[in-house]
Amino acid sequence: MDIQVDKIPATEAKLLAMALLDGALKFYEDPKNVQAFNEWLRQKNSKQSALI
Repeated sequence: MDIQVDKIPATEAKLLAMALLDGALKFYEDPKNVQAFNEWLRQKNSKQSALI
C-alpha cells in the first residue's frame, strides 16, 4: 500500500490525529498499560545501551 500523505486533506489529517490521540489517552489511563510501556521502554533502552 502506498499512502501519499501529502494528498490527505488537512481536515482528514486532523480528524485522524484527534482519533489517535483519543485512543492513546484512553490506553494510558489504565495503570497496567503504563506499567507495560515503562517495562518495554526499560528493556529497549537496556538493549540499546548494550550495543554502544
